[in-house]
Amino acid sequence: MLDINKKPIVVVLWFSVFTAAAILFVVLPLVGDIKKIAQAIVNQEAIAANYDYRIANAREFTLFAKEEKNGLEVIETVFVDDAMPLDLINSIEKAALDSGVGIEFLPLSAQNLSADWPFLKIEMNLSGKFGGVWRFLEKMENNPYLMEIESVDVVLNELSGRKLSGVGDNSVKTHILLKVYAKPQAG
Repeated sequence: MLDINKKPIVVVLWFSVFTAAAILFVVLPLVGDIKKIAQAIVNQEAIAANYDYRIANAREFTLFAKEEKNGLEVIETVFVDDAMPLDLINSIEKAALDSGVGIEFLPLSAQNLSADWPFLKIEMNLSGKFGGVWRFLEKMENNPYLMEIESVDVVLNELSGRKLSGVGDNSVKTHILLKVYAKPQAG
C-alpha cells in the first residue's frame, strides 16, 4: 500500500495534475475569450468614435449652413435653368441694348450631358460700333450667371471705310460663343 511518507507527494501530484488540467481546459479558453471580448470592445469604441466624429462634422456643417444660408442661396442663382433659360436670354438682350449693339441669336446648342457639370452653348452675332461690342463683353463678364466666353471673332465691317483712327468709331461684326453653366440635375 501507500507509504505515509508518499501520501503527501501523491496528493500534491494529483493536485498539480488537476490544476494543470483546469488551467489547460478552463482558464486558457477563458483568457482567449477575454481577448476576443476585449478586441470586440476596442472595435466598438472605434466605431463609436467614428460616429461621434461624423456627428460633430454634421453639427459643424449645420451651423455653417445656418450662418451662410444667404450666401448659399446666392450661389444657386449663378447657374442658369437649362430647361427655361429665358432670364439668361433677357439679360443678354438687355446687355446688348445697353451697349448699343444689335444682337442675333443662333440656335441654342443642346446641353452637354457627358460633361462634369451641365452647360449650355449660346452663339450670337453682334453688329455695331467697336466700343459697343467692348461694353457688351464687359457686361457679359459682370453678368450674374457663371459663364465663359469661349470665343470672340471680330471683323471690321467693310461699309465702315476701314478707319484707322478712333477704333471705337468703326463698325464691326462680331461672333461670340458663350458657355453658360446650368444647375445640376437632381439624380
